Amino acid sequence: MRVERRGRPCPWVTLRAARFVLEGAIRAAAKARAGTEVSAEAGFWLSDCGCRASAEDKCRSRIDVCLGFVREANSGGGNLRPAKVADALEVLAEADRHHLVSRPFADKAGQVVGICFCCDCHCAYFRDPALAGSCAPGRLVAVSDDACDGCGECVPVCYFGARGEEGALAHPERCAGCGLCAEACLSGAIAMAGREVVEPAEHDRKPGGGEW
Repeated sequence: MRVERRGRPCPWVTLRAARFVLEGAIRAAAKARAGTEVSAEAGFWLSDCGCRASAEDKCRSRIDVCLGFVREANSGGGNLRPAKVADALEVLAEADRHHLVSRPFADKAGQVVGICFCCDCHCAYFRDPALAGSCAPGRLVAVSDDACDGCGECVPVCYFGARGEEGALAHPERCAGCGLCAEACLSGAIAMAGREVVEPAEHDRKPGGGEW
């Protein structure tokens, strides 16, 4: 999504958190439409991912995974169109199937207006070294317990390079808190826990207050 159109991006979040944000947007949209003739299924926008659209090779996921809560919240990748609640939920399912990383975006007032679902093969935040350090980590960090059997299933879904051989958290400072490793863990040895952070900037806060 085009950051310059909507202010700064929020920190990376888990897919569960992205679902929470989406459910809040669904409730807000339904409340705004109360007593009107607007369909209860309207109110969202889908557009093609700008990173995927500009690439020569094909992504493992579908290309229209930029979900906006307002029309202006689009990636600039084209194919902007209205979306129903079912369409938005299907994008979440696509993110789950293909291990995409959830990244909310907020406007300059700090209100979340959309979510990008990023892949490691095309997303500029992973592919462009100039942008790699511009993404703040999420409010969670992965932790492992003794149940880890070294299967390594978490390694290929750690796009931030925090996991070492056999799944060890070799570089915890690189963990962005996306939660993909916990979802991939077959033994249930990985959990997401709060990390120690400084007081968040205004654009890192949830709509209505609180932190991600």
